[in-house]
Amino acid sequence: MERGKTSKIYHEDLAFIHAAGFGELTRAAEPVIIEKLRQHGIDQGTVVELGCGSGVLLAALSAAGYHTVGIDSSQAMLQLARVKAPSADLRCQSLYDAPIPSCEAVVAVGEPLNYQTARQSNAELMPMLAGRISQALTSGGFFLFDLLLQLPETVTEYRTWREGENWAVLVDGNLVEQDVIARRIITFRNVAGSYRRNEETHHVRLLRTEDVQKSLADAGFSVEIHDSYGEFKLPPGRRMFEARRG
Repeated sequence: MERGKTSKIYHEDLAFIHAAGFGELTRAAEPVIIEKLRQHGIDQGTVVELGCGSGVLLAALSAAGYHTVGIDSSQAMLQLARVKAPSADLRCQSLYDAPIPSCEAVVAVGEPLNYQTARQSNAELMPMLAGRISQALTSGGFFLFDLLLQLPETVTEYRTWREGENWAVLVDGNLVEQDVIARRIITFRNVAGSYRRNEETHHVRLLRTEDVQKSLADAGFSVEIHDSYGEFKLPPGRRMFEARRG
């Protein structure tokens, strides 16, 4: 099932390229998340993924026996997820606005909660999101996610290039506000024998660790912070938060 409206980011070509060439973080997170579910006695039930993208993690969770709900603001991403995770309940909605169904766990991998909304700053929205997730979780459930933070090692100005079969992507990142990075993303994709050029600009807001911790604590979570998913070290400035509901 899929419903909702289309996002202004991650249109067809960038969604394809992201799925084709940027899955290493999600693949590293898969076994860690499933192991934590098992460790906490969650062998079945519903897992909600915020920013599910092309459905890589949804497919792994479904294969492990969980009912999955995937929420993403990009219709193009969800079209890919429908193929990869056909049993998932897919919803095209804002990550901060989407209703959270009753569930055993909520996950958000690949810093989707950093993406700036047009309405309010992420820092203002995080307490409300944490509260809604806490209410939706069953006793002993957890909220696991990673974020790009305001840390000394965080890289705020950069240019990168990556290519694959029939595609290439260039990213130019610049700090446009004290805590906002604008990522100008130019894609080239070979479609029907000729290369197509597209461009998107994404804005990501750097959050403060203490603000995130307070939002979670106020919502009744106990929190652990990690700099890796298992053996996979997160890039500079990123941290994984494991928030448990008592």
